[in-house]
Amino acid sequence: MSIIWTIIIGFVAGLIAMFLLSVLVLLCYANANRLERLLGRSGTIILTRLSAFILFAIGVQILWNGLSAGIPQIFAPTPQ
Repeated sequence: MSIIWTIIIGFVAGLIAMFLLSVLVLLCYANANRLERLLGRSGTIILTRLSAFILFAIGVQILWNGLSAGIPQIFAPTPQ
């Protein structure tokens, strides 16, 4: 298989993944009222805080990965 077909297949797979994720988000938004009634006020607050914590942890991980890759290069001695 040529490199062009590999790129095309990867692109199409990415488009399909984005479409499926969009459908999943649409379904979540469409059923948000039902889920809120099911969880109640306390459950909704707990779910909101848990989601915020998970998002925060992902952000910290991205920041850590960037800093751990970038800082050694910044302070590395330059060849003369």
